[in-house]
Amino acid sequence: MRHLALRELAEYNSIRCREWQGPNGIASWSLSDWAVEMAGETGEACNIVKKMNRIRDDVERSNEDSQELHRKLADELADVVISASLLALRAGINLDRAVVEKFNATSKKNGLTSVIPEG
Repeated sequence: MRHLALRELAEYNSIRCREWQGPNGIASWSLSDWAVEMAGETGEACNIVKKMNRIRDDVERSNEDSQELHRKLADELADVVISASLLALRAGINLDRAVVEKFNATSKKNGLTSVIPEG
């Protein structure tokens, strides 16, 4: 399986947006449209986790086993990352840089030594 950097995902998202939504591509939707898209995908991921928790707590039986739910969660989390990339792209944010800066700032703020090398 190939690994994909966030900057590459942004490039592929840009290409697919032009293919899917026409020449305006990412600009076909507003910033709030992309934010709602991401929120919807996040909600779908949370719903899968809710089902997993109900099985864990023996509150509910499910037609789906934990392995199937795990696969569905992976799919939904992928959708969250893709939609976050689209939102960042629409906002003109370099998500690679933003993630490194935020990760490192949080580590520094909390006195942790785990940082992502910059550069």
